[in-house]
Amino acid sequence: MGTSVNVICFLFIGPAPFFHSETYLSVVIFCLALQGAGLGGQLVPSLLDMLKTAKQHGFPDDYTTYALVSGIFNAFFALGAFLGPTIGGIMDDYMD
Repeated sequence: MGTSVNVICFLFIGPAPFFHSETYLSVVIFCLALQGAGLGGQLVPSLLDMLKTAKQHGFPDDYTTYALVSGIFNAFFALGAFLGPTIGGIMDDYMD
């Protein structure tokens, strides 16, 4: 569901060429707010699955496991947030 919400929001933020519409600030603001909920719909199940998998592999069901999994999750989320724009910018410079 979260991915579907984000796809729909991206179509309206653009807007997609097949809409034949102009960009309206109110639509962009609404879609960006809705994307926050969509992103939550993507990230929360991923984190919960990581916790479930850690418990299945013998980690204790306590705060140390939660801290470990949360730390790994946030570290890789931040790494992706850095590498995505960096590599995208490099590709944009060289592929023009």
